[in-house]
Order: sequence, then structure tokens, then C-alpha cells
Amino acid sequence: MATPKRKRPNPWNPSAPLLVGLCFGLTFGITHRLLDGRFANLVRLGERFELKSFPGTGLESLRMRYGLDRVDLLATPELIPPLAPPVVPPLEPPMAPESAPALPPP
Repeated sequence: MATPKRKRPNPWNPSAPLLVGLCFGLTFGITHRLLDGRFANLVRLGERFELKSFPGTGLESLRMRYGLDRVDLLATPELIPPLAPPVVPPLEPPMAPESAPALPPP
């Protein structure tokens, strides 16, 4: 009687990717908790800034910098001067084959 073939073990081990994912998750969670501010006295990363609702300079800071005068921000199109048309240099006419310079021999 022939000997039965033995099955090879499965080369893909599901415990290794699960262990790597668990390590990444724990590291992310610990780092997030440390930097979130609950343990801010343990980790100092420098000056923290307050959150703004939108990036850039706010209207109040512009008013403090340039004055408190109210200015109408809406423009009237009639008062805006039209743009000058761009200056395009004229094209040179193409040279005739008789007046073209001769190429030197190679």
C-alpha cells in the first residue's frame, strides 16, 4: 500500500499580523493619550496654540492691527478701472528660402 501524502502546514500564520496590529494599536493609543493633555506634565512638546475655527488672520485681529474704522468691503464694478490689453510684440515675417543663410558643410 502506498503511503499517504502528508499535508504541508499552512505558511500563513494569522497570529503574526494580529500581534503586529495589536502593537501598533497600543502604541497609537498610548501616544495619543500622552499628547492629548491628560498627562501633559510628563511630556512637553513646546507651546500649544489655541484652536481656530478657520486658518489665517481673523477679522478682529485685522481691525486691531489697522484700526477700528468700519470699511465697506463690497466693491462697485463701475469704479474699478478696466485692465489694459496685454502688449504682444509683432511676429517677424518668415524668411524666403533665397534670403536664408546657407548652412556650412558638415
